[in-house]
Amino acid sequence: MAILTDRRTALQMMLEERRREASEPSTGLVGRLENVDLVLEEMRQETLDRVARALKQNEEGSYGYCFGCHREISEQRLRALPFVVLCDRCEAEAEHRGHLREASRRVRAKFDAQPLFRENHG
Repeated sequence: MAILTDRRTALQMMLEERRREASEPSTGLVGRLENVDLVLEEMRQETLDRVARALKQNEEGSYGYCFGCHREISEQRLRALPFVVLCDRCEAEAEHRGHLREASRRVRAKFDAQPLFRENHG
């Protein structure tokens, strides 16, 4: 769990630093860079939330088990992403379903954009 607590501490420090910097006025290129920083801050906050959830799972005894199939997540995967909630197989299946949904949505949108075929009688 040291990996999770270390990650949480680092993220909290980055967020605090970013909030201090955000209170300073800026213009031009600096202003545009701040927009990028805001996106990065949101990503850090999401990661911090995931780390907090993983620490809670550890307290409850469910850390390291896949939400999909309830099997143990590999140690290698947990070292790479200590807050991961799906095993490799379930993650791949979820991504595949997501890609299928996106492809289906694009086909429906393309179909809906086509004019209706009408036979010309006469």
